[in-house]
Amino acid sequence: MKIYLEKTILIHSSIFISQIIILIVSAVLMGMSFNTINTSILVLGALNVIAIIVSTMIINKKVQNLLDIECNPEKYVELSSVRLKNANKLGKQLLLMNISAGLIEGGKLDEAKNVLDQIGEFPNTNNGKVCRFCLYNNLFDIHIKYKNYELAQELLDKMNVTIKALKNSYMVDKLRNIYIQTIFILSIAQGKCENAEPIFIQKFNSAKNNREKVATKYVLGRIYILSAELDKAKDAFNYVINNGNKLHIVELAKHNLNELSE
Repeated sequence: MKIYLEKTILIHSSIFISQIIILIVSAVLMGMSFNTINTSILVLGALNVIAIIVSTMIINKKVQNLLDIECNPEKYVELSSVRLKNANKLGKQLLLMNISAGLIEGGKLDEAKNVLDQIGEFPNTNNGKVCRFCLYNNLFDIHIKYKNYELAQELLDKMNVTIKALKNSYMVDKLRNIYIQTIFILSIAQGKCENAEPIFIQKFNSAKNNREKVATKYVLGRIYILSAELDKAKDAFNYVINNGNKLHIVELAKHNLNELSE
C-alpha cells in the first residue's frame, strides 16, 4: 500500500511536469503572454494537488477497510505503522491511536497500551478533546479486558468530563452515545445486563461496518448468557465466528461456545 501511494504521487507529479512542458511549448508557439502561462501553471498545480489528495483519501479508506470490513487487524496495523515515519505530530498521534485500536482488536493488549503511552497530550481544542475521548475509550477497552474495573470506571469518568468540556461540537451526541454504551459494557463485564439488550440491538442494526457488527454481536452474546437465553447466546457467538475473520473476539466467542456446550 505504501509503494502504491508513492507510485501514485510519482505518477501525478510526472503528469504535472509533462503538462507544464507541453503548456510552455504550446504557449511559446502560440505567442501567449507570460501572465497567461503563469495562471495556467497555477491551475494545473492546483488540479495536481487535488488529484494527490483524492488518491490519498482513497488509499486511507482502503487501509481502514482492512479493519472495518475485512476484520484483519494484523494487516491494518502493519500498513498503518509504515506511515508513521513521514507523519507530523498530530498525524502521528492519530496514527498511533489507530494502531492501538488495531492491536486491541487483535488481542495484543500490552502492545496497544505501549502505543497509547507514546501519544502525549492533545491540544485543548474541540478536536483535541474528541481525540482525548478516543484515547480514554481505547484505554477503557484494554482495562475492561484485563478486568481492571476500577481503572475502567476512572476512564469512564474522564470520558464524561471530556464530553461536558466540548463546546458546540457536532460530535457531542455521537460521543455521548459511545459513553452510554461503554457504561453498559462495564456493567456486563461485572455480571449485570439490565436494560442492555435494546441498546446493543439498536447499535447492531445501525452499525456502519462489519467489525462494528461483529463486536456488538459478541456483547449481545454475553448479555444472553447473563439473561440465561443460551440459544440466543450461541447464535450470537456463531455470528462472531463466521464474520469476525482475524479479530480476537472470534477466539473469545469460540471459548464461550465451548463453555455453553459443556
